[in-house]
Amino acid sequence: MTGLEIITREEAAGVTIVVLKGAIDAYSYSKLEETLNNLIAQEAYKLIVDLSRVDYTASHGLGLLAGMLGVVRKNSGNLVLLNPKPAVRETLELLGLDHLFTITKDKDSAVKALTKYSSKDYLPD
Repeated sequence: MTGLEIITREEAAGVTIVVLKGAIDAYSYSKLEETLNNLIAQEAYKLIVDLSRVDYTASHGLGLLAGMLGVVRKNSGNLVLLNPKPAVRETLELLGLDHLFTITKDKDSAVKALTKYSSKDYLPD
């Protein structure tokens, strides 16, 4: 068990960055779920999840992020993944989730992707 460190901070334009460090596994899943649910309860619907310091993620961790993506998009928001390490990126690709998320290499691109977002781009009429 390596643990997961989670830091959240609000950026300009109502964007919240969730910085993760460690591993998303069976031990840390509930901590991440609680953090994301708390942000949703606070109506934080524009989220950047910084994966640059995540060494490993189990498939259910990515499933949690995919579920949250649906929640924020229903509320005219989005969830962008920032700079996942190669091992995490590979898991995203194996699960076919790399096409579901917007994935960026830097924070400025992630913020830009969120501020350009329109729910009509993702949801049927």
